[in-house]
Amino acid sequence: MNRSTLLVVGIFMAALLLAYSRSQIPAAPVPLVAPQDPWFQDQIGDTKTPVLLDFSASWCGPCKQMKPHLKELQTAYGERLKIVEIDVDERGHLSNHFHISGIPHLILLKDGMIVNNDVGGRGYSDLVRFVAVACGEP
Repeated sequence: MNRSTLLVVGIFMAALLLAYSRSQIPAAPVPLVAPQDPWFQDQIGDTKTPVLLDFSASWCGPCKQMKPHLKELQTAYGERLKIVEIDVDERGHLSNHFHISGIPHLILLKDGMIVNNDVGGRGYSDLVRFVAVACGEP
């Protein structure tokens, strides 16, 4: 095979792996070890409503692109989902606590458990699939 063919095959394989990774069933729920942070406790509280933590930053392009989709998601789910935006620059200690290494990073909480966790920008339909584990369909 020549170099250009190898490059095309490599790009195809990378795209295939990305699509496969996004289609997987979420891992088993993991208990939430909540940080001892008053702001975080105020945001999360002891709510029975699923919570979507959105780790982002004002300078992050994919975060900015995802923001309208998150607003649409909040409108679609209403009180069935709470979305908490966490700026990694303002609340770095929370990023460290949750081992955030890339943004945007989403963590879905339900009943004191982390039920979904992933990094990368998403469109509206991907966000619906992400939260459907805890909230069902909008």
